[in-house]
Amino acid sequence: MSSFSWKNVLFALAMAFIIPVAIAAGTSNVGDLAELEASIQLGQLLALVSALAARLFRRRRRSGKVPHHGGTEVHGRMRIGSGTRSHKRKGTPRRPWLNGLHAWRLRSPSRPCAYEVSFLNEASEWKDHPTSVLYREFTRQFRIPFPLFNELVEMTRNSGMFKDHDIKGVKGPKPHPLPLKILAALRFLATGASFKSLEVESGISEPVLSRFYHNWIKWLVDTHFDKWVSIPKEKKEVEVIQNVYHLLGFPGCVGSMDGVHVAWDCCPQQQIFLYKGKEGYPTLAWNVHCDHLGRIMHINGPHPGGRNDKNMAQLDDMIKAVKEDTLFTGSTFNMRSATGELVEHVGAWLLCDGGYHQWLCTICGFKHTSIRERFLWSKRMESVRKDIENTFGILKTRFRVLRLPFMLPNEEDIDNTFRVCCMLHNWLLDHNGYTSIGQAALDWKTPQGDAILDDRFQAILATSRVCARVTDDNGNRAMIDSASDFGRVGPLLIDSQDAVAVEVQKGFAERREALVAHYNYVNQNNEALWLRTVTERETLM
Repeated sequence: MSSFSWKNVLFALAMAFIIPVAIAAGTSNVGDLAELEASIQLGQLLALVSALAARLFRRRRRSGKVPHHGGTEVHGRMRIGSGTRSHKRKGTPRRPWLNGLHAWRLRSPSRPCAYEVSFLNEASEWKDHPTSVLYREFTRQFRIPFPLFNELVEMTRNSGMFKDHDIKGVKGPKPHPLPLKILAALRFLATGASFKSLEVESGISEPVLSRFYHNWIKWLVDTHFDKWVSIPKEKKEVEVIQNVYHLLGFPGCVGSMDGVHVAWDCCPQQQIFLYKGKEGYPTLAWNVHCDHLGRIMHINGPHPGGRNDKNMAQLDDMIKAVKEDTLFTGSTFNMRSATGELVEHVGAWLLCDGGYHQWLCTICGFKHTSIRERFLWSKRMESVRKDIENTFGILKTRFRVLRLPFMLPNEEDIDNTFRVCCMLHNWLLDHNGYTSIGQAALDWKTPQGDAILDDRFQAILATSRVCARVTDDNGNRAMIDSASDFGRVGPLLIDSQDAVAVEVQKGFAERREALVAHYNYVNQNNEALWLRTVTERETLM
């Protein structure tokens, strides 16, 4: 039955008078006034019954005895908007829906969501057993173990900025449980799924999830990011990092750095030329620093994807600290000369690739060289510098939202998402005990030697000629043979498209040569060590 309307009543009354008159007029007994009068009275009676029925239905609907027509059952039929659909059997429970104007609750205490059914309702049985199936499945689905999740919930609840289901003094429906909203946010970071698809898993509507996620990650970055991701501020922290790199053959190093890009599909059309770089599509970029264990120390950005590493380096606070802060500039370390003598050097430095400036604090390897010692040192540096590349791989594998193109229109939300992923990454390293690796002799192993590297080096020289196109003083093309040694950057390499010229700081070449001499000496004496993998450490223990 449709809702009450005076227009419908008036129409019914008019039809009740007109139709009987028309019927009577069309009959052969037109002059029979008694029959005409009876037909009119019958029509009036039908109109009166129709009006009373419509008014009764209106009163019952206002009192709540008859539910609204939108999204509920009326006489075995489900009405949604203007359309209807029949249930297969009477008494089927109401299904949740959204009408575009009101976000109806998709879950209730009587209808728990998938997170509650699969994990939370029975958490007391498995939360203290890391080897149980549900504990491991929870970690796989949400990327953090259950104890860290509980701590995250308590941190959020104690902030007082987010409503929980047991809050008092709030009119209207109660908010959804805070743990469910946090699980949905973690699931978004883990999979990169849309909030619409997470609506089915969490039982929380898309607008509520989206609003909570953006507010929650902003609160995390503002209040807890500096606790987990920060530049070393004490001498002891710097020495711990330097000791690991010293055993690897790079004394004085305090970390590795590189740039990382994520795709941005919602980049404004007017700014695409700024955000489109070598990848060929709009991206956001960050310059990230980490130690050899993969702990992130600093994040600089976001930058437009078209900005190169040299530009980002000029705006990086970590590089500025290594160049100017006395904690780093006053750091001393010893290196071996080619003859084995100890020589004291001053000033910490960072590992990087050839895309950065040639400063004393940013040391890169040789891209082209015919000198064996430089080749071996460069290959070792490439292997050690994989720590930052491995960190990027772990981040994008653990949090797949970083691998997919971002559909968020706000650059700040993407930056907060990236920073929260880095914060959780460091938190997990501490929780798993990986940040203490390298402090015991059991953590290290002696390499097998450089026989494979020597063979590869000889093969490269025998089968190919290392050369590069350059120009002479007159601007003519010239060829530089592999017999002439030169680095990756400098005046000879003019094909670079970087908008910023390479800055070569005085003393850069001398420091790099000292590092080459030190590594080759310790390598010949079998003193350049490697960290054991986690599996190797567990086998020994």
